Amino acid sequence: MDIREELNRRILLCDGGMGTLLQSAGLRPGERPEIWNLEHPEIVRGFHLDYLKAGADIIAANTFGANRFHYPAGGRYGLKELVEAAIGNARLAVREAEHGFVGLDLGPSGKLLAPLGDLSFEESVSSYAEVVEAGAKSGADLVLIETMSDLRELKAAVLAAKEQSALPVFATVTLDANGRLLTGGTVETVTALLEGLGVDALGLNCSLDPVQMLPIARRFVEASSLPVIINPNAGLPRMEDGKTFYDVGPEEFAEGMKAILALGVSVVGGCCGTTPEHIALLKRAAEGMEVPGRRQRSGAAASSSASLLAIGGGEIRIGACISEEERDEVLSELLEGDYETVIENAMDQKDEGAEALLLRTGLPSAEEAELLPDLIEELQMTVDLPLVICASSVESLGKALRIYNGRPLVDTSELGEERREEIQALAEKYGAVILS
Repeated sequence: MDIREELNRRILLCDGGMGTLLQSAGLRPGERPEIWNLEHPEIVRGFHLDYLKAGADIIAANTFGANRFHYPAGGRYGLKELVEAAIGNARLAVREAEHGFVGLDLGPSGKLLAPLGDLSFEESVSSYAEVVEAGAKSGADLVLIETMSDLRELKAAVLAAKEQSALPVFATVTLDANGRLLTGGTVETVTALLEGLGVDALGLNCSLDPVQMLPIARRFVEASSLPVIINPNAGLPRMEDGKTFYDVGPEEFAEGMKAILALGVSVVGGCCGTTPEHIALLKRAAEGMEVPGRRQRSGAAASSSASLLAIGGGEIRIGACISEEERDEVLSELLEGDYETVIENAMDQKDEGAEALLLRTGLPSAEEAELLPDLIEELQMTVDLPLVICASSVESLGKALRIYNGRPLVDTSELGEERREEIQALAEKYGAVILS
């Protein structure tokens, strides 16, 4: 059965932490957990089975850190080999338990994406794509993206999942107590991006316990029309005698989750420090809870990485990054790699009350296609308003939408009605909102 059908029938339970269980079984500090898929498969399968017996519907395969950066080519174990073994262990546990879905678990790469770091967006997509390809072929039931703290990396993972498979995609982020990503995104901008990209469920995991997560979970439920996932920690970790402990026990965890369940979330489980005992009591707390109905939201929303703009509530104040009066001069600067004037204009327009910024270069399509991605990255590093992208070709538009960090607006005035279907396809793939 497709897990998307189950989302409409009942509240689903994820499993809990894997890392702390492996540590209790002998995983050494600094040792990569994914190696145990091959070196100690019976232990990994046993923990999966424990969670399924406790009532979990979804088990995350032991692939959280499986990527080319942790397992480069030529290493002791191949990345594909580790992913195949992880999915195989989880599938065997599901077979023995006679129920359950296997999630291909994708975590952060550990690398900073450009322009903050040296990892390009396309390399990030590629690194996730090879894991998704291996996981889908090995029998995963869904792609479970979790613990993301960078909106750009989150987008890369979702695109990889959708471009390499037809599997359902669940995506969760980790936020601080104020509801912020490490790179500044909010509950609302995360939701806008993920809904635009067409994931099947979204939400929050890690970093906080159930009580701390409650106000942020409420914001997700209020912002999203999709099923919401909430997987808290068993508190914050503390070290004793070189071992990691968490202070929120199963009873306290399940009690705290009752308020979150009452919000109308669709998927619940645990993250760091939670155990099969936590999930067993959580299952009991969720019994009898009604399945949340799909929430309807009026109007669309555009976003940058940290700023949300509701569409449909009236006229939008749009400022131009390049004015007609200075266009020739600015275009010459852009072709030389100088973005200073455009950025200054964007900052001035924001100060004057603009709610979004129109980016129209007017360059020939070939030059524009090369320039737009870099220009968008530079603008988004400085100004947090959503962009209205007006490209002179479908190729330019596609490159711009792919690199854009958020959910952009699109002005189609330069593309012509005959390209409508291509434009619509790009907007659907990247979650863009077309201005009518």
